[in-house]
Amino acid sequence: MLTGLPWVQKDFINNNFDKMKKRILKFLKWTFVLVIIGAIGAGLFFLNKHLRDEKLFIYKNGTDKKAILNSTWNMSWKEIERANQCKLKDGVTFTFFEPGLNALLDEKRITAKQIDEINLWTYSAELGYNFFDDRLFRYKLLGKVYEPNEFDSIAKKNLSLSYGTFIKDSTQYGGKFLKDSISVEYSQFDIDSKEQEKEHRFFIEVTYLPTFNEIVRTAEKEQQSIFH
Repeated sequence: MLTGLPWVQKDFINNNFDKMKKRILKFLKWTFVLVIIGAIGAGLFFLNKHLRDEKLFIYKNGTDKKAILNSTWNMSWKEIERANQCKLKDGVTFTFFEPGLNALLDEKRITAKQIDEINLWTYSAELGYNFFDDRLFRYKLLGKVYEPNEFDSIAKKNLSLSYGTFIKDSTQYGGKFLKDSISVEYSQFDIDSKEQEKEHRFFIEVTYLPTFNEIVRTAEKEQQSIFH
């Protein structure tokens, strides 16, 4: 019996070693699985963040209604950059001048970007974009005019093709177009100051009314909530 004890002890050690080996392999297997799951989860998180930040795939904002150049209404500024292969500069907002927009409690929800120069009917124009919660709802065109009557004819002809009948106001050149969900303001004016020579300029402002009206409704609700 004494001669058998070492074999019993050896079998016992071997059995425990096999069990421990299986446990270690099982632990390593589940550790590897958890690491893979964690890596996939982290990858999906950063991918989702990238898509959201860059307004790609499911986070695209744009509608199917064209605004200007290669942009559509409700596009984010990053979508516009990609669509037009350009870089937008920070612009200036003037919401405090406009009823409805100036009632927003958080005016930072309206932002502005711009392109310094585009070719508009052979005239040089500055193009400004306005966004509400990073969705394009308005763009503006501003430029110098040397032949007011000639530009007036060109502008009204081209704008009428897209926006229908021109509704004249009390000024010499100004008025508006209104078609479906788009409102267009058109005018010409003089800039005369001591710092620079007198300039004649044109101004075109095109607004996407569904998003604009959403801003107005949002502002009204915010104002009502101040005391209620």
